[in-house]
Amino acid sequence: VFSVAFCADGERIISGARDMTVRIWNAHTGTQIGEALEGHSSPFSSVACSGDGKYFASGSFDHTVRVWDARTGVPIRELTGHTRGVSSVCFSPDGRHITSGSGFRDRSIRIWSVETGSLVCEPLIGHSDWVNSVAFSEDGRSILSGSHDTTLRIWDIQPSTANDALSGHSHQVRCAIYSPDGKYIASCSSDKTIRIWVAEAGTAVGEPLRGHSGSVNSIAFSSNGQWLVSCSSDQSLLLWDTATWKASGDPIEGHSAPVLSVVISPDD
Repeated sequence: VFSVAFCADGERIISGARDMTVRIWNAHTGTQIGEALEGHSSPFSSVACSGDGKYFASGSFDHTVRVWDARTGVPIRELTGHTRGVSSVCFSPDGRHITSGSGFRDRSIRIWSVETGSLVCEPLIGHSDWVNSVAFSEDGRSILSGSHDTTLRIWDIQPSTANDALSGHSHQVRCAIYSPDGKYIASCSSDKTIRIWVAEAGTAVGEPLRGHSGSVNSIAFSSNGQWLVSCSSDQSLLLWDTATWKASGDPIEGHSAPVLSVVISPDD
């Protein structure tokens, strides 16, 4: 299972997996809702839900993005244009757009209209390797990306320009996200660390957060911004207090293999 996402109502979880299916789960009971959904011709790499609860999107190694009706599981449209596998997808805060990042020899970021399926601007090119992660800012004016090239970039959508790369990780950036208030950026890496950045200045906050013994694959903020959760190839999760940027308690264990994706429910 490469990617998980909560629906806006907090009642359902979407998961995308290497078996080329996406599944919808009841978050309270853990039972699957309906049949497994198919559509991509390669494994699902990323799933995301719109803030209004109407849609979810999936990215796949088949180079495409698909938009689905979140209630019925019916596919609505296919977004084509990437020339390599799609590694990450994200909805804009208003639900009108989807951004996607793609692999080496494409390494582009694309912004799509949910309504029409068309590109809203030219592809964003700047990373020198696979784009692993994309995320919209809270105001929808910027996109944050993390890459195999060890850097993060912040892109202004109008006009479509990239600011200076944020450098500090020594290996690929696996995931990069904004804090709920937009003041901070958190990034995690195969270098086993998490870094915190001041979003506006692009400067690092303190020392890297260390606690995992393996690649840190995914991170998520709670909606109130008080917590950051991380998951790792060391098979554990850690909860971090954002007031101190210290780990809170012992590692959360239970998985028997690398943990690839983590999210916090909308009600925390």
